[in-house]
Amino acid sequence: MEEDNFSTPENFTWLNVTAETLPGAAAGFSESFRVALPVVLGTVFAVGVAGNLVTILWIALRGQPQNTMRTYVLSLSAADLAYLLGGPFYLSSFMLQPKWIYGEFGCRLIVSLDILRLLIYGEFGCRLIVSLDILTLLASILTLTVTSVDRFLAVVYPIKTLGCRSVNSARLSVVLVWLISLILSLPIAVFTRMDTVELPGGASIETCIVDWPSENSKRAYMTATFVLAFPIPLLVVSVCYGRMVTKLCTAVAPASNSSKSNKDKRRVAKMVLEVLAVTVLAVTVMFYICWLPFGVLQLLYYHSALPADRSILYVQICLVGLTYLNSSAHPIIYLCVRERKKKKSRTTVTGLRGRRRAEVSPASPDGEMVPVATVSYAF
Repeated sequence: MEEDNFSTPENFTWLNVTAETLPGAAAGFSESFRVALPVVLGTVFAVGVAGNLVTILWIALRGQPQNTMRTYVLSLSAADLAYLLGGPFYLSSFMLQPKWIYGEFGCRLIVSLDILRLLIYGEFGCRLIVSLDILTLLASILTLTVTSVDRFLAVVYPIKTLGCRSVNSARLSVVLVWLISLILSLPIAVFTRMDTVELPGGASIETCIVDWPSENSKRAYMTATFVLAFPIPLLVVSVCYGRMVTKLCTAVAPASNSSKSNKDKRRVAKMVLEVLAVTVLAVTVMFYICWLPFGVLQLLYYHSALPADRSILYVQICLVGLTYLNSSAHPIIYLCVRERKKKKSRTTVTGLRGRRRAEVSPASPDGEMVPVATVSYAF
C-alpha cells in the first residue's frame, strides 16, 4: 500500500480499507462517530451562520457612523459566514463519499483543504466550492493582522497616525485583503477538476480532485500558503500587541506622583488594557488554536509525512470541525467583549464624574495621549 493512497483519489486502495462500504466514506467509521458528527457540526453550522449574519446586519443597519473596527469586523464576519456556508457540503461529502453531485464549480470552492478530497457534488460545484477554504482562511487571518496593525497605531501612535486610520483607509485595506486572498486561492481553483475513478467490480464514479502539475508545485504552494497564513501573521500580531501591552502597562504603572489625575489615568489605561487583552485572547489566539493544528496536519500531509491510517482521518475530521467552531464562536466573542466594554465604561465614567477624557487618557512617556475610544471598542 503506497503512502500516497491517503491523498490520491485516483487510487482507492486506502479508501477501501477505511470505508469498506461504498458510496459512503462514513461507513468505515464507528456508529457513534457517524451519529455524532452531523449533530455536532450541524449545530455549529446553524449557530455560526445565524450569529455571523446577525453581526453583519447589526453593523450594516444600525444607523451609527461607520468606524474602522466595524469595517474590519464586517470583513471577518463575511469570511466566517462564507466558510460556514460550505460546511454542509463537507458534512454531506463525508457521509456520502465518493460520489460528487454538485458539479465542478462547487468542487473548486470546497476542495482546497477538504476532509478526504473525494466529494459528492458535480462539475459546476467542483470548480466553485474548492477554493472557498483557502480564500476565507486567508481573508480571516489577513483581516485580523490588519486589525492588529490598526490597533497598534491607535494605541502607540494615536496622534501621528490619525489621518491614515480613517474609515476609507480601513475599507481600502479590506478590499486589498480580499483581493490578495482571491489571487492566492486561484491556483486551487485552476487545478481542480472532475475525474472518473474506476472502482473494484467495474463500477466508476466521478470525483473532484486538485490535479497539480507536479508534486513539487503542490508542496511549494501549500508550504507558501501555510507560511503566509500562520507564521508571518502570528509574528506581526505578536509584535503589535506586545508593543500595545508595553505602552499601556507604562501608563498603568504607579508613579511617584500619586495625584488624583494620575490615578484616573491608570484606571482608564487598565480598563483599555483589560478589554484589549480579552479581544486578543478571545479572537486572535482562538483563531490560531483552532486553525494551526489543521494547518500543520495539512502541511505534513502534502509532504507525505503522515501514515495511511484511519486514525489520521479521525484527527483530520475533528480538526476540520474545530475550524468551523472558530468561525461560529466569533459572534459570541463580539457580544461578550462588547458587554464587558460597556460595563467597564459605565464604571469608569461613574468614577470620574464628568472629568474630561483628555485629562484621564493614559499618556505615553513621550507625552502622546492614548484616546480611550479608539482602542476600547476592539471587536
